[in-house]
Amino acid sequence: MGSKVKVVHANVAVLADLKEIIDAALAVSETGNIDLLVHNAATGDDCFLEDLTEDFYQAQTDQTVYAGTKAALEGLYKVWATELGQKFDITVNCVSPGPVATDMWSECEPEAIADFQPIIDATPAGPRVGAVTDIVPVVAPLLSRPLRSLTASLALTRAMHIQSIPMWTGSSDNYAYLVIDDKSKDAVIIDPANPDEVAPVLKEQISSGKINLTAIVNTHHHWDHAGGNKKLLAHSEFKGKPIIGGKDCEGVTRTPKNGEGFKIGDIAVKALYTPCHTQDSICWFMEDSTGKVIFTGDTLFHGGCGRFFEGTPEEMDTALNKTLAAVPDDTKVYPGHEYTKANVKFAMSVLQSEPVKKLHTFAENNKETQGKFTIGDEKKHNVFMRMDDPEIQKATGKTDPVEVMAKLREMKNNFKPPSESKI
Repeated sequence: MGSKVKVVHANVAVLADLKEIIDAALAVSETGNIDLLVHNAATGDDCFLEDLTEDFYQAQTDQTVYAGTKAALEGLYKVWATELGQKFDITVNCVSPGPVATDMWSECEPEAIADFQPIIDATPAGPRVGAVTDIVPVVAPLLSRPLRSLTASLALTRAMHIQSIPMWTGSSDNYAYLVIDDKSKDAVIIDPANPDEVAPVLKEQISSGKINLTAIVNTHHHWDHAGGNKKLLAHSEFKGKPIIGGKDCEGVTRTPKNGEGFKIGDIAVKALYTPCHTQDSICWFMEDSTGKVIFTGDTLFHGGCGRFFEGTPEEMDTALNKTLAAVPDDTKVYPGHEYTKANVKFAMSVLQSEPVKKLHTFAENNKETQGKFTIGDEKKHNVFMRMDDPEIQKATGKTDPVEVMAKLREMKNNFKPPSESKI
């Protein structure tokens, strides 16, 4: 494969355009041959309902039988592999990664991405959005000599995925999170505070061979996060599993140092100390080839932060606006509670920005918001991460970041719109 690139604007659904594509490829080929043909997207188009014709409608797979069409293509490539292989010595393979975070994906509004969630959850390779870098290591070896004869294979790209487990019995609004490395099947469970809701999920995953549970991980010692540790370990399936968390967490067996890490298969995990809500609060940053996530417990919520039960405004300012603000902007945030709707009501009272309004709209239309926003998003719509914002300084009457944080938290503590739960 050389370094020459030629871009051709053509429509693969139009037969007349196909010759132009082939001719362009041959023009930059140094061998006079086409070594690899990659078809990586379906055709699609939109029109107003009043202009819709039956032929146009039937041509749009995403509006009719998208899933069935993809399944048919995955079967069709096997037919092509047999026929083209026998006649022309051409190999045909299929890579099925599910949703991939391309540039187009990153430009989508959160509401649009939320509409895709049922598709993401049903992805055979695991309920997560993949990365472009997942695909290259799968496709590139097909050009190598050892794999030149490989044909009729179906590759499902696998990596980290996260299963949220809402623990909403009674008035609870906590989340536990199951983090899985698909390649090794190694997994950890984060903050399994209510074993009655968490244990059945874990047992089903273990019995079906989907995971190998390696540890319990806690974000801090409060009972609604670490209080279920010992009860969970009482189940024979989980007996003896290590508990990784802050020094005061129930039954803790290992407390990493700040910045220290461990691995979940290919997932790199790092402990970020964020003392304030509790002095043993740890945010867990995780990264693999598919992306980055952070589990923030009660330190950072979508649009808000936790109370300063064991710390000071200065500590929370450091936690949010130094430690977490230094995390890459594209890191998805998974908080410990579903508090977004309540948080954004307060945020709207001090900052009427477009990002805050968008968060308000999203929260009003979605029961679950975990993992839908990134650190970069929080810097835009989370008032506790905007100490230098003139509007917030005006609302608090303060300009020093620590004083702004202190006043803002005081205002939030006393802000009680109808039906808001105590945070």
